[in-house]
Amino acid sequence: YKQQYVSASKGNYDIYVVFVEKGLELLRKDGYLGFILPHKFFNAQYGEVIRRLIAENKSLNQIIYFGDEQVFTKATTYTCLLFLSKRENKTFEFQKINSLIDWRNHENNNILSQTFTISCISDREWNFVSEKDQKWFYKINELPVKLGDIAHLFVGLQTDADDIFILEEVARENQQVLCKSKVTGRLHWLENDFLKYFLKGSLNIGRYFLKNVNKRLIFPYITINNKSVLLSVNNYENRFPLTWNYMLENQERLAARNKGNMDKNWYGYVYRKNHTRFDSPKLLVPAIATGSCFATDLYGDYYFVGSGGGGGGGYGISILENINISYLYLLGILNSKLINHFLKLISTPFRGGYIALNKQVIEKIPIKLLDLSKSSDQLIYNDMIKLVEQMLDLHQQLNQANTPPAKRMIQQQIQATDRQINQLVYELYELTDAEITIIESIQST
Repeated sequence: YKQQYVSASKGNYDIYVVFVEKGLELLRKDGYLGFILPHKFFNAQYGEVIRRLIAENKSLNQIIYFGDEQVFTKATTYTCLLFLSKRENKTFEFQKINSLIDWRNHENNNILSQTFTISCISDREWNFVSEKDQKWFYKINELPVKLGDIAHLFVGLQTDADDIFILEEVARENQQVLCKSKVTGRLHWLENDFLKYFLKGSLNIGRYFLKNVNKRLIFPYITINNKSVLLSVNNYENRFPLTWNYMLENQERLAARNKGNMDKNWYGYVYRKNHTRFDSPKLLVPAIATGSCFATDLYGDYYFVGSGGGGGGGYGISILENINISYLYLLGILNSKLINHFLKLISTPFRGGYIALNKQVIEKIPIKLLDLSKSSDQLIYNDMIKLVEQMLDLHQQLNQANTPPAKRMIQQQIQATDRQINQLVYELYELTDAEITIIESIQST
């Protein structure tokens, strides 16, 4: 396939793109092609070549986009109808179906239909923005600085034996933690100083806060000269004998990983990616959520699982050393209504209103940097940091509140602070009153 089809030439690919290319090749000059297929190629890296092929040949005639509406009753799939022609098109129609039942009954209440010029598509990601959203979307999307330009976005850990390395904290006494192991099904006392607090995507990472953090991670590495180094057996056994005994109990299973090539490093991880980034300040984001969902880890206390697995995994965001910007300023922007809706327009939808927040999506978020030598910019910058500090404090108070009235009062304060942050972001990105009204109305529907 890679030798015969250009659509299969770019890395890993989904085989349906080959069928699209072959279908176009077989068409007569006045022929039409219609497929039902996943719409993931709109934004996926492997879809770049087939997007270019369709765009350059001006083949696109119509798309009927089902978003997260489920067409098949016995399979969870995210599909569209793709209509192509051999004859060149000047325009194409895009229909977004918000209710499969209404669409099948030929009711137009939940159908958004729009005509685009063929020049709107290229090999870049396909984002079909409605007419009412186009002005503000293109305004902020054209900003030159993106999140990927100012921060390192890194994926979580891969232990290759999560059921051994990740445990559930049950109790704590002095410097020891009683943990339940999934692999042994028993409780084990382990050294608290050795264990890291561990997060699993949307199960633990909320918007401005962390929740239900009861997992602990065995992380047998130390950082030396900015490199991750596996603890020696003697060091491990002498300093953390309880944990070492637990590892010995699972030695046979651990040594069998990587086709049995773990050798003397059997108690470590198969992959050592991004190890030195976890104990540093960072923002956290789950790989899947219902919208903007960024939290802080300003002291490098939390480790997290890679994409996939329970809760969808997550990513860390470390601001580059040469970028003079506060994590709190960045957090306010990322959790704003403006960026929330931007993400919903560029991301892949999933059932239940969830969207993908993977690296390929969040790296595209436009970030407005300020000139702090200007008093006006310094004022906005300071106001943002102050409001975000207030938001973080309120979420902490909410977590500690014991009565429903106390919780309601704090939630009202959170909503008020949220509104202030949103207004500051609108000002920062220079949105007009009309554009703000559009975004506010979208969020409330």
